[in-house]
Amino acid sequence: MADEVDTRFRPRFIPGIVGEIADYDEDTRSLLGQTETAVSEAFEALKSIHDAKAAAETNPTLNKFAQLVAVDDHAKKRMSKVYASWSRAVDMLNNNIVAMEKELCAPVESKAGRAMATEIRQHVAGLEQGPRMNALRKAIEAGDEVTAAAVLGAPP
Repeated sequence: MADEVDTRFRPRFIPGIVGEIADYDEDTRSLLGQTETAVSEAFEALKSIHDAKAAAETNPTLNKFAQLVAVDDHAKKRMSKVYASWSRAVDMLNNNIVAMEKELCAPVESKAGRAMATEIRQHVAGLEQGPRMNALRKAIEAGDEVTAAAVLGAPP
Protein backbone atom coordinates (compact mmCIF):
# COMPACT_ATOMS: atom_id res chain seq x y z
CA MET A 1 0.00 0.00 0.00
CA ALA A 2 1.62 3.22 -1.15
CA ASP A 3 0.40 6.28 0.74
CA GLU A 4 0.89 9.70 -0.76
CA VAL A 5 3.04 11.79 1.58
CA ASP A 6 1.82 15.31 2.30
CA THR A 7 4.89 17.40 3.10
CA ARG A 8 2.83 20.18 4.66
CA PHE A 9 2.67 18.20 7.91
CA ARG A 10 5.20 16.89 10.36
CA PRO A 11 5.31 13.09 10.61
CA ARG A 12 3.80 13.11 14.11
CA PHE A 13 0.49 14.35 12.62
CA ILE A 14 0.21 11.66 9.97
CA PRO A 15 -2.45 8.96 10.45
CA GLY A 16 -0.99 5.67 11.60
CA ILE A 17 1.39 7.37 14.03
CA VAL A 18 -0.53 5.78 16.94
CA GLY A 19 0.58 2.40 15.60
CA GLU A 20 4.20 3.44 16.17
CA ILE A 21 3.76 3.59 19.96
CA ALA A 22 5.94 1.02 21.73
CA ASP A 23 4.05 -2.20 22.55
CA TYR A 24 1.14 -1.25 20.27
CA ASP A 25 -0.46 -4.39 18.88
CA GLU A 26 -3.85 -6.03 18.38
CA ASP A 27 -4.32 -6.29 22.16
CA THR A 28 -3.93 -2.54 22.66
CA ARG A 29 -5.75 -1.55 19.46
CA SER A 30 -9.12 -1.70 21.25
CA LEU A 31 -7.81 0.77 23.84
CA LEU A 32 -6.45 3.24 21.28
CA GLY A 33 -8.86 2.76 18.37
CA GLN A 34 -10.75 5.99 19.07
CA THR A 35 -7.42 7.83 19.27
CA GLU A 36 -6.45 6.52 15.83
CA THR A 37 -9.75 7.78 14.47
CA ALA A 38 -9.30 11.21 16.05
CA VAL A 39 -5.76 11.62 14.67
CA SER A 40 -6.91 10.53 11.22
CA GLU A 41 -9.87 12.93 11.24
CA ALA A 42 -7.65 15.79 12.44
CA PHE A 43 -5.16 15.08 9.67
CA GLU A 44 -7.89 15.05 7.00
CA ALA A 45 -9.36 18.29 8.36
CA LEU A 46 -5.98 20.04 8.36
CA LYS A 47 -5.34 18.83 4.83
CA SER A 48 -8.72 20.19 3.78
CA ILE A 49 -8.00 23.56 5.39
CA HIS A 50 -4.66 23.82 3.59
CA ASP A 51 -6.42 22.97 0.32
CA ALA A 52 -9.14 25.55 1.00
CA LYS A 53 -6.49 28.19 1.64
CA ALA A 54 -4.74 27.38 -1.63
CA ALA A 55 -8.07 27.51 -3.50
CA ALA A 56 -9.02 30.84 -1.89
CA GLU A 57 -5.69 32.35 -2.95
CA THR A 58 -6.42 31.52 -6.58
CA ASN A 59 -9.97 32.94 -6.51
CA PRO A 60 -9.77 36.35 -8.22
CA THR A 61 -13.08 37.51 -6.68
CA LEU A 62 -11.70 37.39 -3.14
CA ASN A 63 -9.35 39.96 -1.62
CA LYS A 64 -6.98 38.95 1.21
CA PHE A 65 -9.59 39.56 3.92
CA ALA A 66 -12.33 37.67 2.07
CA GLN A 67 -9.87 34.79 1.61
CA LEU A 68 -9.27 34.71 5.36
CA VAL A 69 -13.00 34.69 6.09
CA ALA A 70 -13.66 31.92 3.56
CA VAL A 71 -10.86 29.75 4.94
CA ASP A 72 -11.96 30.47 8.52
CA ASP A 73 -15.55 29.43 7.76
CA HIS A 74 -14.31 26.20 6.21
CA ALA A 75 -11.92 25.56 9.10
CA LYS A 76 -14.64 26.08 11.72
CA LYS A 77 -16.90 23.53 10.03
CA ARG A 78 -14.16 20.93 9.70
CA MET A 79 -12.61 21.46 13.12
CA SER A 80 -15.92 21.28 15.02
CA LYS A 81 -16.12 17.62 13.94
CA VAL A 82 -12.49 17.09 14.91
CA TYR A 83 -13.05 18.58 18.37
CA ALA A 84 -15.97 16.21 18.95
CA SER A 85 -13.91 13.22 17.81
CA TRP A 86 -10.97 14.30 19.95
CA SER A 87 -13.25 14.71 22.96
CA ARG A 88 -14.63 11.19 22.47
CA ALA A 89 -11.08 9.84 22.24
CA VAL A 90 -10.04 11.58 25.46
CA ASP A 91 -13.17 10.33 27.23
CA MET A 92 -12.48 6.79 26.01
CA LEU A 93 -8.85 6.94 27.20
CA ASN A 94 -9.93 8.30 30.60
CA ASN A 95 -12.56 5.56 30.95
CA ASN A 96 -9.95 2.93 30.05
CA ILE A 97 -7.57 4.34 32.64
CA VAL A 98 -10.25 4.28 35.34
CA ALA A 99 -11.20 0.69 34.45
CA MET A 100 -7.57 -0.47 34.51
CA GLU A 101 -6.86 1.28 37.80
CA LYS A 102 -9.95 -0.36 39.30
CA GLU A 103 -8.82 -3.75 38.02
CA LEU A 104 -5.27 -3.26 39.31
CA CYS A 105 -6.46 -2.12 42.74
CA ALA A 106 -8.86 -5.03 43.17
CA PRO A 107 -7.69 -7.68 45.62
CA VAL A 108 -6.12 -10.76 44.11
CA GLU A 109 -8.58 -13.64 44.18
CA SER A 110 -7.36 -17.03 45.22
CA LYS A 111 -7.30 -19.29 42.15
CA ALA A 112 -5.51 -22.13 43.86
CA GLY A 113 -6.70 -24.29 46.71
CA ARG A 114 -5.22 -23.44 50.08
CA ALA A 115 -2.86 -26.46 50.14
CA MET A 116 -1.73 -25.91 46.56
CA ALA A 117 -1.20 -22.18 47.13
CA THR A 118 0.90 -22.92 50.22
CA GLU A 119 3.03 -25.38 48.29
CA ILE A 120 3.57 -22.91 45.42
CA ARG A 121 4.51 -20.13 47.87
CA GLN A 122 6.97 -22.40 49.71
CA HIS A 123 8.61 -23.39 46.43
CA VAL A 124 8.92 -19.79 45.24
CA ALA A 125 10.12 -18.59 48.66
CA GLY A 126 12.92 -21.19 48.50
CA LEU A 127 14.30 -19.65 45.30
CA GLU A 128 16.91 -16.91 45.29
CA GLN A 129 15.77 -13.35 44.47
CA GLY A 130 16.64 -13.42 40.72
CA PRO A 131 15.15 -16.83 39.91
CA ARG A 132 12.13 -16.00 42.11
CA MET A 133 11.33 -12.87 40.10
CA ASN A 134 12.02 -14.72 36.84
CA ALA A 135 9.63 -17.54 37.80
CA LEU A 136 6.90 -15.06 38.72
CA ARG A 137 7.42 -13.08 35.51
CA LYS A 138 7.21 -16.25 33.42
CA ALA A 139 4.01 -17.31 35.21
CA ILE A 140 2.41 -13.94 34.50
CA GLU A 141 3.53 -13.93 30.85
CA ALA A 142 2.23 -17.47 30.38
CA GLY A 143 -1.14 -16.51 31.88
CA ASP A 144 -0.66 -18.91 34.82
CA GLU A 145 -3.17 -17.24 37.13
CA VAL A 146 -2.95 -20.00 39.72
CA THR A 147 0.77 -19.50 40.34
CA ALA A 148 0.62 -15.71 40.09
CA ALA A 149 -2.35 -15.49 42.47
CA ALA A 150 -0.76 -17.92 44.93
CA VAL A 151 2.45 -15.88 45.09
CA LEU A 152 0.99 -12.37 44.87
CA GLY A 153 -1.99 -13.13 47.10
CA ALA A 154 0.18 -14.40 49.95
CA PRO A 155 -0.10 -12.66 53.30
CA PRO A 156 2.78 -10.26 53.98
